This record gives sequence, C-alpha cells and structure tokens, in this order.
Amino acid sequence: YDHVPSGLFRVASIPDKGFGAISIRDIACGELLVEEEPTMILRGDELTDEVAASLTFDALGSAAQRDIMNLSDTYAVDGHKTVQGILNTNALQCGSNSNLGVVCVKTSRFNHSCSPNCEQSWDGASFRQSVYACTSIPKGTELSISYVDLRAPQAQRAKKLLMSFGFNCRCSACITGGDASDARRTRLQNLVRGMRNKRANSPMEGISDVIEMLALYDAEGIAPNLYRKAACYYAFQLALPAG
Repeated sequence: YDHVPSGLFRVASIPDKGFGAISIRDIACGELLVEEEPTMILRGDELTDEVAASLTFDALGSAAQRDIMNLSDTYAVDGHKTVQGILNTNALQCGSNSNLGVVCVKTSRFNHSCSPNCEQSWDGASFRQSVYACTSIPKGTELSISYVDLRAPQAQRAKKLLMSFGFNCRCSACITGGDASDARRTRLQNLVRGMRNKRANSPMEGISDVIEMLALYDAEGIAPNLYRKAACYYAFQLALPAG
C-alpha cells in the first residue's frame, strides 16, 4: 500500500517549477511525509533507452500511466511531454550503487533544493520509498528533497542538475550562497575524499576531520541525516585502529 499521512501537504502550482508540495500545517523534524511503492521500475538500459522505457510504460495499467504522464517533463518541447522526458525528470536511483531507477509519483512532487528540508529514503527490503522531514517546517513552506550530492559547490551541482534532470536550480543556496558556501562545500568534498587515507595512516586526525565535517554541515544548512550518518560511520571506523 501507499501511505501519505493526512493533513501534511498539498500539491500546488509553483512559479517556474510546475507543481510542488506545500505544507498545510507545521511539520516536526523526523515526521514521515510519504511512504510508497514505485509506480514504475527501470532496470539497466531502461534508464536511457527510449524504446525499452516505452515498453515498460506500455505494460503499466491505465491509472499508473495517467499518474506518470501527469508528472513534470523538463525536456518537453512546446508543452509536448514524452515518456522518456518524464522519466529523465523524475526517476531516482535506488541507492548509490544500484542500477535500478524508480518513479514514485508522490515523491516526484517534491522539488529539488540544495538546502532541502526533507530527505528521501529507499528501503530495498520492502522496495518502498519514504520521505521524512529533516528540519522543522512551518505551515505554507515548499517541501524539497535533493537530487544530487549536496557537498558539491554550486557550479558542479548546477551542471549535474542540468545534465541529469534538465533544469537550472534557483534555490536559495544557489542564489545567495556565494563564495563562502562554495568554500564550505568544497572543503566537505575534500574531507570525504581523504577519509580512506586517514583510516590507514592518521585515524586521530581523521576523527578531527569528522568533527569539522559535522560543523560544516551545520554551517551550510545541509540538514539531510544521511550525510551525518556517513560522517559518524567514518568516526566509528577511525576509532577502531585508534583504540
């Protein structure tokens, strides 16, 4: 079954974004917003092969096809949507190492932000997508998730979003972040890249890097817990050889 807790958000038209999810009451950090099974599952080359994707779409029931076609297509020409354009706009990868992509209709109504107030979570065991609030959210606020690695500086995020999803991000982090934001996010990238070497050679220095990492997430307003969980796991791995 699909579960959307009642009274949390509505789908509304948002200028320059098509549609999006808007909170209709105050939402507490950690609240479940959506839990759903994929409407469409894409395997391997179906993510990029228009013919294969069309065959998968054609096998869906009429209600599921209608739900898919109602989603945004940032690649549409003169308002003409295509199945491939909708999939390119809305499909999300099932984990960083998976070759599966899914389209979850309710989750697709959450637009991207580089400082999101929600985060998605894929459960491979139940094959379900969930969305949780990762900050406290006032009534009337747009609900957003992230489509890319938030530790990248603005130019890298913009390039990835344009190439993979077909839009130019105009979120507050991109518009007002500036050089200071880029410096913090670049530092986060470098800290993560250095973790393997620190585990092997300088575990205590690595633990100091994790503390810096957590402080940078706070300073940059990167709220999704997946980044903090990863940082804490780094600290656990570093603490083992450090004793």
